[in-house]
Formats: sequence, structure tokens, C-alpha cells
Amino acid sequence: MASRASSGGWQIGLDEGADAYAGTFSSPEAHEPQLVVRLPRRAIEDAVFAAAALALEITPEGRIAAYAESNSARTLVAMALSALIDEAVCRDALSVKDGPAVLARLEADLVRALEAVRQARGS
Repeated sequence: MASRASSGGWQIGLDEGADAYAGTFSSPEAHEPQLVVRLPRRAIEDAVFAAAALALEITPEGRIAAYAESNSARTLVAMALSALIDEAVCRDALSVKDGPAVLARLEADLVRALEAVRQARGS
């Protein structure tokens, strides 16, 4: 991202290690940056996500969507619930130690969700 003012401009982006944002201020008259500001990536992204007012929505057809409430409810990402479950229970996502307990909680939550769907259908 670049911002130009009459006396100079900012260039802002991730640093080489992608663990911080570096803001560099330069003026057209200078060959070297006049100011470099480094801010931790986590702090910047936490502030941005908090300001975005992210919301999640699940639809009756089993799709989960995330959108920013402050940005005219534009959908940021959408995925089928079944795909999220597939990702959650893949071997890479589960630790050997915690896997059985995590799966038991997930199964209990899914059983409760299934019961809520059946009640809504009147079955």
C-alpha cells in the first residue's frame, strides 16, 4: 500500500520474515528512507480483524459464511459445513493425545445439531 503526500509518501507491507509490518516514509528529494516503522504483525492483524466486526452465518443448506458486518455484509469466505468437518477430523488436524477427546466433543455437538435440525423439520 502506498500513500503519497506533497512532501513524501508511505510504503507499508510485510517484512522479509512476514512477522511484522514495515512502514517506510520517503520523500522525493531523499534517496534513502527518512523513517522506518516496524509493527508486530499480530498486533496489526488483531486490530484490523477487531475493527472488521467479522460475523459467521450458517445456512439451512449447510454452508458457513464469514463476512464483515461493517463492509455492507460482503462475504469474505464461504464453505460447506461438510468440508469444514472433513478438515477438522483429518489426521494432520488431530494430535494423537487429544484426538479422541476432540472427536468425542465434535460428535456430541453434531448430534445436538442434528437433533435441532430434526426438531425444526418436525420429525
